[in-house]
Amino acid sequence: MFNWNIKESPILSLLGMGGGAGSNLVSGGAGAAHVEVLFAQFNDTYEAAHNGYIESPTLVLTPDIQYLYVLGTGGGGGGGWANSNDNGRGGGGGAGSIRLMTGYSIPGPSQGSPIKVRVGDGGQAGYHGGTTQILINNGTVFQMNYGSTGNENGGPGGTVSAPGLSRLPAFPSNNEATGGAGGNGGQRSGSPGQNGNAGPNGGCGGGGGGGAHVSNKPAGNGGQSGPGSTSYNLVQQSQSIASFANPYPITLNGTSGGSKSNATGGGEVTPGGDVLLAQGGSGHGADGNTGSSAGAGAGIRVQTPDSPSPAKYRGGGGGGIRGYIQAPLDQPVLRGWGGGGFIIVIGSSYELVSGVDY
Repeated sequence: MFNWNIKESPILSLLGMGGGAGSNLVSGGAGAAHVEVLFAQFNDTYEAAHNGYIESPTLVLTPDIQYLYVLGTGGGGGGGWANSNDNGRGGGGGAGSIRLMTGYSIPGPSQGSPIKVRVGDGGQAGYHGGTTQILINNGTVFQMNYGSTGNENGGPGGTVSAPGLSRLPAFPSNNEATGGAGGNGGQRSGSPGQNGNAGPNGGCGGGGGGGAHVSNKPAGNGGQSGPGSTSYNLVQQSQSIASFANPYPITLNGTSGGSKSNATGGGEVTPGGDVLLAQGGSGHGADGNTGSSAGAGAGIRVQTPDSPSPAKYRGGGGGGIRGYIQAPLDQPVLRGWGGGGFIIVIGSSYELVSGVDY
């Protein structure tokens, strides 16, 4: 457990650290300290369009808030599908994410300004997910990009960028985790569906590739997200903008990707394995030569006093749809949807971490 505290001290010190271990992170400085949760937004929506999102209300930063600390993910891409093609379709890419709490400084002209967040939807089969953003003065200063949908190849994973903020040197760049790519679809005359890629640096995994028709090629499994568990306990000081529980505990987990279905043949609709919000692919087999369905990619699960219960893995890519499927082509048969995103943003008047090596 990382305990985030502000203390009136002229020095910055780290009393202990380690993922899942007991730690106290101490920051100091003259004057009254201010640290609070500004946003904790969670998106369970699936969008049949590219780059959909939900938007928060606008807050106005107090002028003393100079730093933002971020956790979150964009929306995972939906698995690819095309019902008249013998080849399986690629899995959706995992979204870009911040898998470990990461701090950024706000440029002086943007301090004391209006701020809001947008949280990306999960993509339905055949559609990209949505991007998760922080906007200051209606301009994007930070974003975790969506996972792309698959075609015959898997969709690429989303990336992370901070065009209007500066990452603090205490936090390594690999905290900004690119999502894993979806696995390629199975080929009638070639390889089976490929496994989705694990999220690099503990990010969101891509969905597996769907199985091929005629040769009964199997599908792939979804990629995993970061192993283990990381916990934080934010002790807020001088809350004035938003209203969240104090202290504010946060726990994040990764997990294994969804497993491919072993069912092949005509009439079978057995889907690949889900990872909560991210769904495995499926499809109504056209005949006895139809391959199997792919598993979903694993996202990141966050548990806070405000997260919907039960807590869900978010940002994983949907499993690719298997080749040459027949009607019905709607839910709950088709499936393959990526998981929606989330974001937690903490504002502070002081740097909360110095010299942390995760």
